[in-house]
Amino acid sequence: MKYYIKKYLILFFVIELISRLIPVTLKSIFPNVFTEQISNGVTITFGDGYFILLGRYILNFILIYFMIKDSKKLKLQNNVLFVLTFFSGFTGIILFLLLTFEKLKNEFKLT
Repeated sequence: MKYYIKKYLILFFVIELISRLIPVTLKSIFPNVFTEQISNGVTITFGDGYFILLGRYILNFILIYFMIKDSKKLKLQNNVLFVLTFFSGFTGIILFLLLTFEKLKNEFKLT
């Protein structure tokens, strides 16, 4: 169980870090990536939050991949969990760990 906790906590923090570094890196390489010039000199600026959220959704596919791989190994099939993980990685990890704990507890008859 400790293996899964370490694995998914590290994955979660790496995904969070990368999703927050993407907008900062884009801003430093392309300073005008978050701005759009419209008529009469008016400029619209987009916040970093959109790109953080987009990056998090894309990177959650990596998390889902590892969850599917481990759930096949543990013989846990819960497709709703994978959909939930796409929208909220932290909630998906917590529920996956709870299901894994329950499965291992029943397998080894722990109290």
